[in-house]
Amino acid sequence: MIEFHHFGLNAATISFFGVVCFSLLRAWVLEQQRQLVITHRSGESISIPWLLYFVVLHGIVLLYGWSIHSVALIVNGLLTFCAVPLLISLWEFEGFTIIEYVLSGFFSIILIGAATTSFKEYFFFWASLGGVAVALLQPLEIWKNKSSGVVDLKIHITSFVSAVFWILYGYKMHIWVLQITSYAYLVIAAITIMFWILYRSELSKR
Repeated sequence: MIEFHHFGLNAATISFFGVVCFSLLRAWVLEQQRQLVITHRSGESISIPWLLYFVVLHGIVLLYGWSIHSVALIVNGLLTFCAVPLLISLWEFEGFTIIEYVLSGFFSIILIGAATTSFKEYFFFWASLGGVAVALLQPLEIWKNKSSGVVDLKIHITSFVSAVFWILYGYKMHIWVLQITSYAYLVIAAITIMFWILYRSELSKR
C-alpha cells in the first residue's frame, strides 16, 4: 500500500489518518442523514442528483484506490455503499423524477465503464471534475428552496474538513487529481455550510 512507504511522524501520515478517520465519520453521518429523512418522512432540500453522483463517484474512487493500492482511497470509496440506503429512503419518501431515473442509468454506465477500463486514473480525473459540477447542486437546492430542509449540516462540515486532509494527502502522495479537485470541494462545502446557516430550517434539527 502506497501510504506505508511514507509512514512516520510526518504530514503524509497525518493526512492519511485524517482522510481515513473522516471517511469513517462520514459513513456515520450519512446514516444520521437517513434517519433524519425517515423521521420527517421528507427529503426536502437534499439534491438527489448530487447524491446519485456521490454513489458513482465514490465507486470510481474505490476502483482507482484499488488499482494504485491506496488504503485511504479504498476506505473513502466504500462510502458508495453507505449512501445507497439514504438514496433508497429518499426514493421511498420523495420518489425520483424522470430525469433522476435517466441520470441513475447514465451514472451506472459511467461506473461500469470505470470498472472495465484500464484507464482508471483518467476516469477518476473526469469523474472528480464532474463531481465538482454536480456538488454545486446541493447548495443551489438550499438556495432555491430558501430552506435547509432536512439537510444534515454534519455532512458538509465533515466534507469541508475531509477536503483539507485530501489536499495535503494529494500533494504528499503525488496524486495530481486530488491536487486539482480538492480545493473546489473545499469551497463548495463552505458555500453549502453558509447557505445552510442562512436558510436554516426547523426540519434540520433533531
